Amino acid sequence: MTNQPDSPVPQDSSEPSLEAFAAKLSESLGGEAYTMENASANTVEGGQINMKNSAARQVTASALHMENSAAALVKTQVADLRESSAVVVLGDTITLADGDTAIAVATELNTGNLGAGITAGGTINADKIGAGIVLAGRINGDVSTGLTWQIALAAGAGLGVVLLAGGRILKRLASTKSE
Repeated sequence: MTNQPDSPVPQDSSEPSLEAFAAKLSESLGGEAYTMENASANTVEGGQINMKNSAARQVTASALHMENSAAALVKTQVADLRESSAVVVLGDTITLADGDTAIAVATELNTGNLGAGITAGGTINADKIGAGIVLAGRINGDVSTGLTWQIALAAGAGLGVVLLAGGRILKRLASTKSE
């Protein structure tokens, strides 16, 4: 098989692997490539980071692959999290599969069987996502949320009524005490 003239990724099996391509890309971005396996760290920073069965409090990377791993805060350009958990994931292109996150924010978010508290993205491509709140410019796929616009509208109206009634009650109490 030959490369297409404008193809940025090698297609021939005799050419460098995706990992080698990513390592070169990460080198050009000024970061180093790191692999963590069965380890934990407070902070992990690098160009390309591969984590397997590992944990970190904060991960900052140009490209990140996590498998069966956990992190509190992830900041990256491109991330691929498989069977992993993170509290907050921020990035340009994020793929989350078979995992959980409290907050995921990305320009493009690709999910497969994800449980999330808040999910936001320019475009969300979902195989299956269950989230409390989903904010997106465009959603493709199966998304179920706990908070729809109808529920938010009803909650806002209910809160308005409570505040209005509470204000009137407080006025009456204040006028009764001043007499």
